[in-house]
Amino acid sequence: MSVDILQTVLVRTLLVSFMASMGMNLTFRQLGRAIMNVRLMAVVLVLNFVGSVALAMGLIELFGLPPEIGAGLVLCAIAPGAVAGPVFTQWGKGDLPTAIALMIICVFATIAFAPPIASYLLSDVASGDHRFSAVSALWTILTFVMLPLFAGLTLRHFREDISGRLDPILNILANVCLAILATALIIFKGGTATEHGWMPPVATILFIAVMSVCALLVPGSRGQRVALLFTSATRGTAVALLIADEYFGDQTSFEVLLYALVSYIFLPPLALALRRIAKREDAAAASESAGASQPEALVAENPTV
Repeated sequence: MSVDILQTVLVRTLLVSFMASMGMNLTFRQLGRAIMNVRLMAVVLVLNFVGSVALAMGLIELFGLPPEIGAGLVLCAIAPGAVAGPVFTQWGKGDLPTAIALMIICVFATIAFAPPIASYLLSDVASGDHRFSAVSALWTILTFVMLPLFAGLTLRHFREDISGRLDPILNILANVCLAILATALIIFKGGTATEHGWMPPVATILFIAVMSVCALLVPGSRGQRVALLFTSATRGTAVALLIADEYFGDQTSFEVLLYALVSYIFLPPLALALRRIAKREDAAAASESAGASQPEALVAENPTV
């Protein structure tokens, strides 16, 4: 088996198991609530499709990234909705229901918006075996994203006992595929990762940083802003990797994997730092509340006549 065939098998197995596991952790009720929240949908769509694409294109111009590397950053920009978003939100004491709703919105928006955006911006960069178009990309996403996602949702709805047993197995399978894929790419095609020096990692770090700051500036409660931060900073790299592997070259796939690596280096410490800040704020609020209640208690014990 050639490396290219192994890469294709691993990417597709990773995505199918990943999306099926995501479906098994959601319910149709959660999906309905997310879709009905119009304001939330508007904010997340503008930030994660208009803002993210504009930011990616700006960074490509700023650093002079070659088309293949730039394509990887754009694919990450049009694929929000990573499962890590709710996980990091919970670590950072954010609003977990909001994070789950944002993730659901982003997954389905990716299916609708990613193919036409990628076709418009990246059709000249594609170098895979298949001709890139919005229709072909949509078919690929429907097959390897929508189908397993709804299969997981349906299985949980009708047989939650079976989905509960399958979910950890699929999680392990997805993580094993990701580890093997990253190792194989580094060993067999690692030379392409060092051709452009420090520019791709710095551009990736700046993308994550700017998306995080923009999310924190959106009006709302602290918990909602933390949820939006981790929804916007994490990207659906499994979906981006599927499109990169299917229609683009090795350098595009490397940029997608680089984004995943950078996000997992910087975002967990950020989540834990936000958690410590939230705990200090909660303790200060509790102390202030206790201090305010003491005079009231004294008045109650010694009422004036």
